[in-house]
This record gives sequence, C-alpha cells and structure tokens, in this order.
Amino acid sequence: MHADIVLGQLDKNEALRYMGHRGEDIDEQLDKLITKCEKEVLRCVKPRFVYKVCDISREEKGILVKDTNLFKAVLMAVTISADADRLIRIAQIRDMAEAVVIDSLCSVAVEQACDRAELIIKEENPGYYQTFRFGLGYGDLPISLQGQFLHVLNAPKQIGLNVSSTDMLTP
Repeated sequence: MHADIVLGQLDKNEALRYMGHRGEDIDEQLDKLITKCEKEVLRCVKPRFVYKVCDISREEKGILVKDTNLFKAVLMAVTISADADRLIRIAQIRDMAEAVVIDSLCSVAVEQACDRAELIIKEENPGYYQTFRFGLGYGDLPISLQGQFLHVLNAPKQIGLNVSSTDMLTP
C-alpha cells in the first residue's frame, strides 16, 4: 500500500536542533529565515510512503521476514520527493545559510512524514502492538540491505525511492 501525506507545518525547534542550536533564544533574522524557508520547503515537498505488513519468525541468526504467522513486522519507506533535494542544491548556490536551514527543515519533513505514516499504518492495522521505529544502518541492520528492502516494498515504482550503488537513498 502507498499513500501521500500532507504536512501543514514543520517543527522549527527540531530544525534548530538539527542546526546545532542549544535552546537559547534566536535572533529575529534567523527566525525570519526559518519562516521563509519553511514556506519554501512546504511548497515543494511531496511526502509519500509505502508499506507492507510481513510475517516474521525468530531464527538462530535473528529475525527472518517470511511467510509465517508467528510475528508481524511492517516495512515502511518514506520520501519527500526529488524536489526537496533540488531545493537544497539551488539554495547551496544562492546562500549557504539558507541551504543549511532548508536541509534541516527537509530532515524535519521526513521525520514528520514518517510519524504520520506510522499513524496511518496503525489505523489500518488495529490490534497490533507497535514498537519504536528503526531503520537500516541502525543496530545490527546493515545499510547494505537498502536495495533489497526497497525491492520488497516495490518502492522505486510505488513512490520513486531508489538506492545508489553506495547504498544511499535517492531522493
């Protein structure tokens, strides 16, 4: 299943955290820049997600996604579109401070889209216990599995999310 997500606003405090802000007051100039960039980001991003509920089993080597009824796991992929990457690249040419703010806001947009996708998945799959979200590259899930992961979800076709030869997601 795949769907679009609409973001009404972005968490500016979270964007500030991504920028290394430590909670002190910000000046008017930075506040105006963040507000301007937030409008640009919200105008250009097109958050979409795809997910699949999979059966899993415990094996000697760990957890295996397969066709059993022992456990369930949800595989999910989210993108905010290539337009977000393009917006960052254009800002890098124009103004590096603006590029940093836009990049931070795009990171916030991805996280908020993931949060929204989780809520939708939970609504569509009532009765299951939901754990915390984690991704490839964390714990003992190697980032080298990105290609297989996207293949299982048909993410390239469903939401345009691909993986590079260096296991980086694009867009």
